[in-house]
Parts: sequence; C-alpha cells; structure tokens
Amino acid sequence: MNYVEHREQVAFFRLASTRRYLGKPLSDYLAAVPNAGTTGGRRAMLAGVRRKAEGVKAGFPDVQCIIAVPPYSGWHCEMKKPRSEGGKDSDVSEAQKDWILRLEAVGRKCVVAFGCAEAWKELCAYLKIKV
Repeated sequence: MNYVEHREQVAFFRLASTRRYLGKPLSDYLAAVPNAGTTGGRRAMLAGVRRKAEGVKAGFPDVQCIIAVPPYSGWHCEMKKPRSEGGKDSDVSEAQKDWILRLEAVGRKCVVAFGCAEAWKELCAYLKIKV
C-alpha cells in the first residue's frame, strides 16, 4: 500500500471511530486486512514468507465490515488513492478483481473506493445510514 492509500485508510478508520452503530463505534465492526506486499531486503522477504504461510492472500480487499445487510453477508472495500483531476485512477489488479468476483459470488458486497470520502459514502450507503 502506498503512503497516500495508507493516509486515506487511516482517515477512514478515524471517521468510523466517531460514528456509533448498535451502541459501539462503527470501527468496531470494521477490520483492515494486512495484504500489502513487502519489498526490499532480507527482512522484508522473510516477513512476506511468514505472511503467506499465515494465509495472507494477494489482492484481498483492504477493508471489511462484518455487518450483514441482506441480501449481503458483509462488505469489502478495495481502497485506492483519491482520483486526481485529469489524472489516472489507480489500477485494480487482476488478483483484486478475482477476489472481488469470488466474494460477490458468496454474497458479499464489494466496492472499489478512491479515497476516504468515497469509501465512507459507500459504507454508509451499504449500512443505509446518513453520511
């Protein structure tokens, strides 16, 4: 995950921590998935080997929500950096597309969001709550 995506995801979780859902912070129903690749050096390579052995999968969406909202059994978001005026959107990798298709096939709602604001709107729409 690049720094801009990291910053946007941190902002998303901070925002979710300020909103209540079923008497708890909404962030209590969300989790980030540590699927970022590791680059550089022996230590990073070993960390990547350990993550793979632990079941970390390339392309799995960055954020998940465990709240079921029929007909869906949960929500996943692949977080990308915000769209830039006249710029190119971040690409969705083949591994990410594959995971999205598999998750949707088993009843999960999946979105690709460009930045915190878009992810927040998508989550609020899924939960049918006010933005």
